[in-house]
Amino acid sequence: MSRWTKVCGWLLIATTLAVEARENFSTVEIVPAPRQVKLDGDLREWPAAALIESFYDQSLYPNFSLRIGWMYDARALYIGAHFVDATPLVNANDPAVNPKQGWMGDALQVRLISDAAAPYPYPDGRDSNDRICHLTMWYCTARQLPVVSLEYGMDYHGLKTYVGADSGAVFRADADGKGYTLEARIPWERLQARPRQFQAGDEIALTIQPHWSNDSGTASAITFFELTGRPGVAYQSAAVWGRARFAASANIAPRPNPALAASGDATGKPLRIQLRLPDPQASMISLGLFSPDRGLVRTLPPTIRRESQRRAEFELAWDGLDDDGQPLPAGEYQLKILTHRGIGQKFIASLGQSGNPPWRTDDGTGAWGGDWAPPVAAAADNQRVYLGWGVCEAGPALVCVEKSFDAQGRVRKVWGSHPSMHNDVGMMVTALATDGERLFVAQDGPPWGQGPEKAFAAVTVYDVRNGRPLTFPTGKPSLLLLEWDARDQTAKQAKPLFERRKTGDFAPHQQGANLTG
Repeated sequence: MSRWTKVCGWLLIATTLAVEARENFSTVEIVPAPRQVKLDGDLREWPAAALIESFYDQSLYPNFSLRIGWMYDARALYIGAHFVDATPLVNANDPAVNPKQGWMGDALQVRLISDAAAPYPYPDGRDSNDRICHLTMWYCTARQLPVVSLEYGMDYHGLKTYVGADSGAVFRADADGKGYTLEARIPWERLQARPRQFQAGDEIALTIQPHWSNDSGTASAITFFELTGRPGVAYQSAAVWGRARFAASANIAPRPNPALAASGDATGKPLRIQLRLPDPQASMISLGLFSPDRGLVRTLPPTIRRESQRRAEFELAWDGLDDDGQPLPAGEYQLKILTHRGIGQKFIASLGQSGNPPWRTDDGTGAWGGDWAPPVAAAADNQRVYLGWGVCEAGPALVCVEKSFDAQGRVRKVWGSHPSMHNDVGMMVTALATDGERLFVAQDGPPWGQGPEKAFAAVTVYDVRNGRPLTFPTGKPSLLLLEWDARDQTAKQAKPLFERRKTGDFAPHQQGANLTG
């Protein structure tokens, strides 16, 4: 009798919430690059073992998945990635106008610490270490230009933007229109590292965040973190990042995705058990093997079935191993199965934001105004009225409405927009003005995501037709008026958050801004 032929198929049918089956990698290898690397948007010359595959959710696979790898030589780091994307290379962010927002569309973000001597995991905090590098790579659809932006430290300072041939990046859409490839060469100098600094065996912290755009290229609709050492938000903490090792050669072992790879089978002849499910429409099937004396001995990978695969018949393939990879002895085992039809949604109500609908939509008409401060500014022309809220996160701080009411006496929202994010522009809206073609927005205080050490008063400009950011005749997206140290002012006006919530004190002049006094 073989070691797994006596399986007692007692079935326990129950319901459970579907759990995302994607497993993160925590380590990756960076392999030596060949003598000549041709950047042409084709990964066929890349060593197959150097690429790992990741995805957003197994139930959607292969949609929202990518293969990605790294190579290195004395002068540069090479990044290659292929995205499965039904609407490839859609990104409306112009690097001349909003270079900090390239991630709001189809994009790839890579974060690393270009110092093999840095501690791992890296200490949490708002470190200004220049060796902490954040790369955002995207293809500007309107201008048909590749873009690579870099910021440094966990305070995101020193923004640098490279476009066109200077970016070192090449994007190429698949012939079938269902994906695209990115290849990039990033000189070590741009990563604050010296040429020939890294040797085989060196290790650095590294993580990635791929983005899939909404239809208009104005927001990241799907994203996730990959290459992580522990749970957390990778753009907020370098302590979350995984680890990359510089390999001595390209001859490395393949790294299949744990959730996609078939379970290990030492014999090559897995036991196949034909089962009949009580719920033929089950989309998720999870199985556990139980021993009378040891309890649960093997949790088999969950199976996600597409609609075309849903039927009563189900075949289980088991390699005869337990969860530790050890062969199980012959005997009787209980097989328990959990099935679920998947998770749907039904809108009941929303809290914290008004609007019709109360959430952001691609056309800009959803959600109403800002959500961290009251309305503080207004302007109007012959056709429209423009409203400004002090600070926003989920809802837009800039809203445009028609000047006249509709037949039912209601206001019609034309668009909503977030103020531009720049390292030398305050995050708080303080005043609005318009000439009928452009909307001028006074922004004040510390920039987005940065501390109170520096504050800026500046003006940004937007198209009144759609709320898209524009540039001034100088070619710059903002006009800087004043820079100051806001620490003393912030300390004088400091008030506990719960006190601000009780009194609604979130206006700019109550948070260290300058223009309103």
